[in-house]
Amino acid sequence: MEPQSNHPHDASDLRPSDDAVERAARELAKKFEIDSAFVKVGALSRILGLAAPTIYAAIKAGRFPIPHRKVGATPLVKLEDLARWYCANEAPTANAKPKPNTEAVKPRIADAAAKAKLVASVLREMRVED
Repeated sequence: MEPQSNHPHDASDLRPSDDAVERAARELAKKFEIDSAFVKVGALSRILGLAAPTIYAAIKAGRFPIPHRKVGATPLVKLEDLARWYCANEAPTANAKPKPNTEAVKPRIADAAAKAKLVASVLREMRVED
């Protein structure tokens, strides 16, 4: 079962550390009560703050930025891929100032600003206007 993503900047393009991905996956699983290796669109909707039909439409159009798999007709995102995408989108850009602490920073999934940034990122990558 190969991940499907037609987006030129999908999660496989960026490689956050495995430790950061593991921490993000644990936090996502805990906060959103995910007890599987795969995340359904309903849970993605809650995590990303996007309506399920918007996610389905983006997947169908090939614009969904997170790698996904289809089991039958059901699109699923591997929790690890979601966490990797999250970490990649939280990674500093080339123009960002370095953080004073050089140790890995734990992802702040519960924070409203991070959620807003994620939603904006998903919408921008899906080319959907606010």
